[in-house]
Amino acid sequence: MALPLICPPQNLAPHEEESRLFNRPWYLFFNRLARDLNKSETLAASASSSLTLSTSMADLAGATITLNKTGRWLVIANVTFTADSVSSGVVAELNVAGSPFGASMQSDVIGTYNLAYSWFYDNTGSNTAKIRAMKNAGAGVSTAYSGSSNIMAVFLG
Repeated sequence: MALPLICPPQNLAPHEEESRLFNRPWYLFFNRLARDLNKSETLAASASSSLTLSTSMADLAGATITLNKTGRWLVIANVTFTADSVSSGVVAELNVAGSPFGASMQSDVIGTYNLAYSWFYDNTGSNTAKIRAMKNAGAGVSTAYSGSSNIMAVFLG
């Protein structure tokens, strides 16, 4: 999924009173921020199917990206869950290169809700990052949904 470029306002023959607006520090800041963000690589993927949770971690199909540059990445995950009254909560984690990374997302809330979390990951080589999820107890039905569950990474350098 390609994200749109950030485009700062253009200074095309402004009116006399507008000319001072484009010299303000905030405009320069925004212009530099847009330039820097547009140089970064952004990766994103959404879950392709919902996952009925068990008491073992399982991949959320489709919520997988390949970190293809060496350096620091900002990885953001969002998972939509439904947990019933007997599932004792749900857990989602970031898994990089086959191992859990950083803190996991957890909730004991009953009902449908989103969990979101972000991590900084210092990558070497090319590594796969994916979202995995499970429920805490064996009884009841809990689900991680496709469509609104996704992973995104921005290369910071």
